[in-house]
Amino acid sequence: MSSQENYASSIHDKFGQYRPVWYPTQQVRVGDILELDDSGTFNRVDNLANYAPTSAFVANVLTNPASVPIDFVSTAGVQLDTKASGATNSQFPAVPQANAAISVAFSDEDDFMMYADAATETVLGNILALQALLLNIHAANQWQNNYIVATKVLSTPLFSLLLSQTSNSSIQLSLNGTLSPTIPELGQAGVSYSLVQSRGAITRILGATNVTPLVGGMRLVPHFPSGERYLEYV
Repeated sequence: MSSQENYASSIHDKFGQYRPVWYPTQQVRVGDILELDDSGTFNRVDNLANYAPTSAFVANVLTNPASVPIDFVSTAGVQLDTKASGATNSQFPAVPQANAAISVAFSDEDDFMMYADAATETVLGNILALQALLLNIHAANQWQNNYIVATKVLSTPLFSLLLSQTSNSSIQLSLNGTLSPTIPELGQAGVSYSLVQSRGAITRILGATNVTPLVGGMRLVPHFPSGERYLEYV
């Protein structure tokens, strides 16, 4: 299993109807047409409004006003060490004393750490109307069996992901402009960071702004023995 596959599986196990978008900074909105690749992540291919057979559909998009941070570490094999601004720490000899610092070590391949700040959810409110339309155009061979519609999207103003692709990998960051050595500080106004050292292969997205990393998608699924199709989360 690749690191991307493990990331997708862990997210789906943790968050149920949600799956990750790959690459995580790819923008997705409710009503987008998606495909699920072999890794278990979503790729955006089109939008209902742009696709001729579904262009007349008016999506009723609802936003949940509540927002919550999501801080997810895949396993206990992920170790986080920090140095506060102004402090000294022998683990960070190359970091100026005035700077804060973060070190993340991954013992296993496929370990990851993900953070989404103030995440909010938007959902499609008229799913039954969408299902009726898709059944009609599917019967007319105008809708592919593998097409998926984004019916719920998690948006965040700040997103960070460290995904290890090798065992015994690590990364060390120096932070300037903050007293707090935490992953949520990355991307905050006035905070800059620099890479001090890195070992192994790590996919890193640090402080990405206004992204939609997690999406819930529904596909027409045939049911035995009637063969009738219904929209279901994949």
